[in-house]
Amino acid sequence: MKQNLSKIYTIVVVLVLLILGGWSAWDIYRLRTSNSEAARVNVDQIKSNVESSYNAAKSFSDESFFRSIRQLFKDNPDLEILTVYSHDSDVGIEYHYNRGEDVELLNLDETTPLTMKDLPDYKYNQLMKSKLTSSLNTPGMSGMELDLIYKVVDGATIYNILIRLLIVVVVLFFTTLFMIFTVSRHNADEDIEDDDSDMSDHMDSSFDSEDSHDDLSLGWDENEDSSGGEFAMDDSEFDNLDLNSSGGDFDDLNLDDMNDDFDSASESSSDDFSFDESSDDFGNELNDELSLDEPFEDFNLEESSDDFESVSSGESELSEDTDDYSFDDVTDDFGDSEADELNLDEPVDDFNLEDASEDFNLDDNENEMSFDDLDDVNLDSDIPEEEDLMAMDHEISPSSDFDDDFDFDNIEDTFTDNVDSDSSENGPSLFSPKSGVGWEDFIEDRVNFELERAASEDQDLVLGLIQCDSLTEDNYKIFADQLKEDFNYPDLIFEYKDKGFALIVPNNDLDQSLKTLEAFTGREIEEYGEINVGISSRNGRLITGGRIFMEAENALHKAVDDPEKNIVGFRSDPDKFREFLSKK
Repeated sequence: MKQNLSKIYTIVVVLVLLILGGWSAWDIYRLRTSNSEAARVNVDQIKSNVESSYNAAKSFSDESFFRSIRQLFKDNPDLEILTVYSHDSDVGIEYHYNRGEDVELLNLDETTPLTMKDLPDYKYNQLMKSKLTSSLNTPGMSGMELDLIYKVVDGATIYNILIRLLIVVVVLFFTTLFMIFTVSRHNADEDIEDDDSDMSDHMDSSFDSEDSHDDLSLGWDENEDSSGGEFAMDDSEFDNLDLNSSGGDFDDLNLDDMNDDFDSASESSSDDFSFDESSDDFGNELNDELSLDEPFEDFNLEESSDDFESVSSGESELSEDTDDYSFDDVTDDFGDSEADELNLDEPVDDFNLEDASEDFNLDDNENEMSFDDLDDVNLDSDIPEEEDLMAMDHEISPSSDFDDDFDFDNIEDTFTDNVDSDSSENGPSLFSPKSGVGWEDFIEDRVNFELERAASEDQDLVLGLIQCDSLTEDNYKIFADQLKEDFNYPDLIFEYKDKGFALIVPNNDLDQSLKTLEAFTGREIEEYGEINVGISSRNGRLITGGRIFMEAENALHKAVDDPEKNIVGFRSDPDKFREFLSKK
């Protein structure tokens, strides 16, 4: 019954878990399907918005197009990525906007940053997101495609389903514990009842066995002779004797007759413990069975140890003196023979190996060494004297004979721990000791890194080159410190040539940077004289650091050549830039 209950409970638990898991999977599938259908309905609307925005702005890099895309993402909270690209030209991706970091754009060429090798490939969670593609109708540009990635399953929905599963599993867990505890306790109670019943059955069987042996009787034969009364048991009666019976089996035994027999046997001598040869029939039968006919007479250790021969038959007698139980004869024989060999009369302190070696001679075994062979060993001659030990291997010399190994010449210690960490011997650090800003060699690498980060986050970036010919070695670092105070990115300021600086301003467009640098040069021009600045920005383009650096240098050269303008900004045209790239 208990096994059947356990099997039924196990089957029920498995079925509950399977049904709950299937229900949860069906719920997720249904939700994903419905949200995917809703996203497909919105694709046409988003497509028309993108086409109208492009026709109004005439460029994918125009600010009005950016604003319309941002508004589109605000109206569609489930939209994660929007990518516009062309597979009929070498331009590649025209526009890419990513709301978060859950989706990653793959298969980009490392030599040309953010330029597509083939059709764009994305890395995203396909359970929670869905990709939709549609063609764009843009005048003057053929083969334009639109990729949209929608979030079709919310993380909160997955969380609620998992919580529901967890609650059911916890309930089943505690139910299983309760079942195990209940069954174990029930089994323990049944075991106790079984033990009690077994014990009662055993006691009943014991009482039945006692009753079966109540009629046991023993027959005794009495034979009288000169030595006194004796008792004997017939063979048939001995065979019927149950030695395993309890004490209650001997209730019918006539012990008074037995006591009379023992009393009559002991009347002949009060202190004599000897038995006659013809004492009783029972003794004779036992002697025949146990071969006790031959008694031990005058037992001698020497004779028994030599040949183990049996002694002649005779009568075994004990001493008639009941008050004296000493073994004088045995002690005398053993003591005389063995004491002579061990020489126990002498004290232990005077024990001599030379005397003992004569007694422990093992001449019978030629392969073993006797104590006589130790006479040839001269123990005194084999142990060296103390003087010989001192002269064997070494000679003790006074301490004055040793040289002082720790004597050094008196040399002046010129070592110092005050080492300049920015010295040229230790190699260049991240910042130049001349100005406290970055080295000029690191400009292009850092610009490349910041451009890639700005493109992935759809942000603008500005590179400014500042040149002041009136700077000297004394005020060069002061000018650099003033730059670090006015701009919040001290690690994005670098040396530029002998008397200039390069400045990277992330998340800032060309117009904002022009105003900021005009305010800075206006404050510092009174102290340092003429200050020229050249600026260039990313402006939605996918360009390299070398490209934007070349544009900023050209702007700086124009600022130096034009005395009326000390700040010149390079404003790029993304459409012309793409045409330039397509012709390469």
